Parts: sequence; structure tokens; C-alpha cells
Amino acid sequence: MEFENEFEMEFEIINYLKNNSTKEENNLIDLIFKEAKTKEEIGNSKYIIIPNSVTSIEYNAFGNCSSLTSIILPNSVTSIGVYTFLNCSNLTSITIPNSVTSIRDYAFRNCSSLKSITIPDSVKFLGNHVFYNCNSLSSLTIPNSVTSIGSHVFYNCNSLSSITIPNSLTTIGKYTFWNCKNLTSITIPNSVTSIEYCSFENCNSLTSLTIPNSVTSIGNHVFYNCNSLSLITIPNSVISIGSYTFWNCISLTSITIPNSIKSIDAYAFWNCINLTSITIPRKFKLHINNIFRGVELSKVKIIYI
Repeated sequence: MEFENEFEMEFEIINYLKNNSTKEENNLIDLIFKEAKTKEEIGNSKYIIIPNSVTSIEYNAFGNCSSLTSIILPNSVTSIGVYTFLNCSNLTSITIPNSVTSIRDYAFRNCSSLKSITIPDSVKFLGNHVFYNCNSLSSLTIPNSVTSIGSHVFYNCNSLSSITIPNSLTTIGKYTFWNCKNLTSITIPNSVTSIEYCSFENCNSLTSLTIPNSVTSIGNHVFYNCNSLSLITIPNSVISIGSYTFWNCISLTSITIPNSIKSIDAYAFWNCINLTSITIPRKFKLHINNIFRGVELSKVKIIYI
């Protein structure tokens, strides 16, 4: 079904709820929506309770409801659909029940007032861009039930200071934590095998990180402009480091690249200008100037292994 605008969409939502609810639930719906008779009035609702008859919140259901501040989902809901709460810029509180198993793409994109959210143990999947630009979100725990996270999930969540990643994840997708400027620490579990493109780019408050022995590849731009990163451990499991991976990591003073590494793309450590010590396999000696472009290597202690 196509709608001409968000008010027509919201009007249809109310009709659906009332046609699939008990008399008591209908009375509650009327109360919540102020017995709205026009689509404009529905669009201005601030607080919504979804009745137990609803099992799925579908595409763009509450998109652009900029007056919405709070919503409670019933235990009957199993899926939060694509764009469900897109641009709900005043949404501060939402209750997600244990019945929900998936939160689809863009579900909370641009919910700029959302400060915290609890993801229940029932959720197995977080889609692409789920919390994109939720720049008031300060903390979050991803439960062990989650086995897959899409790209750009926490893109520009620049208030996020801590997050727990479960042992169930195998990949940190591209742009996952892009521009999370207040993220100070993160623990990558042993289940992760790949850290993809731009996943921690512009995480300016991140000071240290241990990459677990399970990781085999670190993609392009992963720690690009992480200019407070002073300590990082690259394990023997890693076989490839992408281009611009540590670009402008100006707080790094030493780096050890293990013998397991088979390829380091050009400019991987560009502008790491405060490096004083580099330990690197001898096979990269001919390419060291490209790998460490912008670094004054004549002043750096280089140990070939």
C-alpha cells in the first residue's frame, strides 16, 4: 500500500489497530490519540501503546512522527520493520519486548533524542543503519542472542561512550562505529574474524584496543583518524591490513606487525607522525616508505623480523 504522506499512513495505522482490537483496547487507542478525527492530529501524538493484537510493526509505520516521545510495544510483536521509527527526533523512550527477534534496516535512524535502549535476549538480527545518527545514545549492550549486525549500525552515535559486543558476532561490519567520537573503550570478542571498512573511523576518544587472536583481516580505513589511539595489539592471526587503516593515528608511538601478515596495503600507517619504534617482517622492507607514508622513518627505530 502506498501513502501520499505520513498523515495518511498514520491514519491507516489507527484504523488497523482499531479493527483488530477489543472494545477496551479501542477505548485506550481513542484516549491515546485524543479521539483524533484528522490525520494531522494523529501525526502530533506524543505517546503510543500498541495493542496485543499487533505482531509486526511494518515499513515506515511511525516514520517522521517528530512529536512522538514514548512508545510501548506489546509481547505479541516479533519484528520491528524497515524505517519504523525513522526521524522520530523526539523519541526518548521505547520498550522492546522479549518477543522481538529482529530489528530491521533504518529502524531508529535519526532518533536523535534516544539516550538508551535495551535490546532483549530474543533479538537475533540488527539490520543496516539501525541506530544511524542516534547522537544522544550513550550506552548499549548487545545481547549474546544477536548473531548478525549490518553496516552503519552505530554510524555517528557520537555520544556513545561504551558498548558491549557479544561473543556471538563474527564480523564488525563497515562503518559500524563511524564517528563515535566519545567511544573510549571497546572489547572485541574472540568470535570476531573480520573488522571491515571504516568500522572505527573518527573514533577520536578511543585510546587502546586489543584485537583478538580470532581476527584474520583488518580492512581499509578501520582506525582512520583515531588520533587518540596510543596502543594497539595486532595478533599473529591477522594476515592482511588494508589501506589507510591507521591513517593519522598520531598518538601511536610504537607498532609491532606480526610475521603472520601476508599483505599490507599502501598508506596503512600514513601520517602516524609520532611513531618512534616499528617492528615489521623483513619482507616488507622494500615497501616500508609507502606503508608509513608521512612518517620520518630516519628518526624511527625499525626492527626487521
